This record gives sequence, C-alpha cells and structure tokens, in this order.
Amino acid sequence: MTVNLRTMRFYIIIIPFIIILSGCSTLGLPQQDKLKQIDFGAPETIRFCILKDDRVAQAKVDELIEAIRLELSQYALNMDIPWVRPWKRPGFWIKDIHADLAARPLEEPCDRLLAFAGTSAGDFILGAQTYGSVETTSRTKGFVFAEWYSLVELLSFYSPQSVAVHESYHLLGCKHGVTMEACYDQLKRIKAITAKQRKAGNDFFPGIGEDDQLLLSRDEVNNKFGSRLRATIKSNQQTH
Repeated sequence: MTVNLRTMRFYIIIIPFIIILSGCSTLGLPQQDKLKQIDFGAPETIRFCILKDDRVAQAKVDELIEAIRLELSQYALNMDIPWVRPWKRPGFWIKDIHADLAARPLEEPCDRLLAFAGTSAGDFILGAQTYGSVETTSRTKGFVFAEWYSLVELLSFYSPQSVAVHESYHLLGCKHGVTMEACYDQLKRIKAITAKQRKAGNDFFPGIGEDDQLLLSRDEVNNKFGSRLRATIKSNQQTH
C-alpha cells in the first residue's frame, strides 16, 4: 500500500490535533510479562451500583458493564451489580454531574457508584469536556459518557467501552502513569486489604481517599464528603 505525501501531511497534522482535543491521558502501557508474574490472590467481588441516564439504552449500559467485567476478571476480581436505577443528567458541565454524585450517599450494598450519562446537542456542538471522571475524595463515585456524537469524539482514539474500563481502574485507586506496573501493585494491595476486612466481618471494598488514605466503611466515605453532599465537589478530579 502506498501513501502519498499529502496524505502523510494530513495525518501528521490531524493526529496531534485530535489527541490534544480529546484530552488524552493513560494509565500506562500494559506489562503482560509483569502481569503473569503477579498472584492476585483468591477471587474478590466489588459491587458497582449503576445510575442510567434516561437517554442511554439499557443495551449500551450492558455493553459497558460487560467491558469492565471482562477487564477486572484478569485480576480475579468479580463485578457485581446490585441495582441499576434511572437517572437524569443534572446539567451540562461535568461539575454538575460531580455535584450530583457527591450529594448521593454511598448506600449499602454498594462499593462504588457509577453513572452512565447521555449526551446532548451542546456536547455535539462544543465537543467533549471529558469522556469520564472519578472524584478523588474517595474514589468511589464516577461517571462515563455512554454515547458520543461530536466530530472530535468520533475521530478520537477512545470508545465508550475503553473509557468505562479506564474509569473503573481509577475507582480502584489506579493513577495515570507510563506503564501499568504501579496499577497492578495497587490492585493486588487493595484486594488483599479487602480480603482481610471481609474476614473480619467488614463486607466493604475500601475506598481510596486523598493521599491514598484507605476508607474502610461506607460511613467513612460519606463523612469524607460532609457538606459536599449538598454542594459542588471540589475540582480535584481524575479525568480522561
């Protein structure tokens, strides 16, 4: 296959442009050799409670959940869905979505709260603010835009499935990096802590607060938000 000079110039120009506009960030390159060497221990379960925007089809939600479930299974981590509830995107800006999630207590039996948001004409016109985001107050609440329509989004290197998986890693305490090695270590660590807690009778998959502080109960998570359960969450977010 031959590529003429004009085509090459087009890709040289457009690819960096798309990356910049799509806010590209990554958890790091997978390290398959490292992954095969790690013993992640006995299977554990993490419960994701789901908020589904009225504009998002259930089939799309099922598709995104399955992508997360498949990804987590390689770490002997099972994803359970206690419930899926109807939800309406509270506003256009991502701060509106975070404020809404912050105002919702993490209730039993949920370990995490994940919202699948729909898009609007404004998203198409203005393009992506972000594809998904997780708050860093407790890393127990986040959202993903389940369907994309803007030109920049359609030309990006992401998909709703890849972003759902990306944000699920943030909900487990993984951060952006060059490789996934630190994330693997974090997953092994949080699973071991969960197993120890459950053996002691505390059936909660811990949250991870600022400065990597462990939050060992739903009460600890909810207390972290305090007055922010009724106000906009501070702009300290991990975004895609």
